[in-house]
Amino acid sequence: RYFFDCTDNGTWELDTGNVSNTSYTATDLCSYALAGTYTARVRMWHSEGSVDKTVSVTVNAVTLTLQGKSTASSYSDGPISITSGASVLLSWSSNASSCAASGGWTGAKAASGTATIPNVTSGATYTLTCGGVSDSFETRILNAAVSATPSSGTAPLNGVDLSATPSNTVSGPTLRYFFDCTDNGTWELDTGN
Repeated sequence: RYFFDCTDNGTWELDTGNVSNTSYTATDLCSYALAGTYTARVRMWHSEGSVDKTVSVTVNAVTLTLQGKSTASSYSDGPISITSGASVLLSWSSNASSCAASGGWTGAKAASGTATIPNVTSGATYTLTCGGVSDSFETRILNAAVSATPSSGTAPLNGVDLSATPSNTVSGPTLRYFFDCTDNGTWELDTGN
């Protein structure tokens, strides 16, 4: 006869009753929801006596790292700003057995991997959940309001100021502006980094 106590708390999760087996496996008996080290107890009882033995079961915490980047940057925890139509590359690592994507992407995912999200045209949050732990990565579309002051006048029109202002919250590397007064492919001003 075998008795099984998954957490050594004095409550037997299974009492096999009298069996003639010389060994017994209690399949799928114990579940441990939280990380930690648990002590399980097994008692083997015979009409001539009993023996109790314990075994340690270690449950590791789920770890998850989700990062992303545009094709021109390095991986970061985000958020990042990208131009409309650009691709986002996501990379993740977890010690869970599997993961599920939601938000800007969906579906079952391996515990570790990479994914390319092509042609991103609006800001999104990409969420990955592995073993009950979630991490998110946010993208924002980079857009700008552009103006010229004065925007019209009599020739020769000198001293025209060109202004560019991000039209949404920009994050990531420092902004760099390029100004081409006649749209001929020659930058009259490059602000540098």
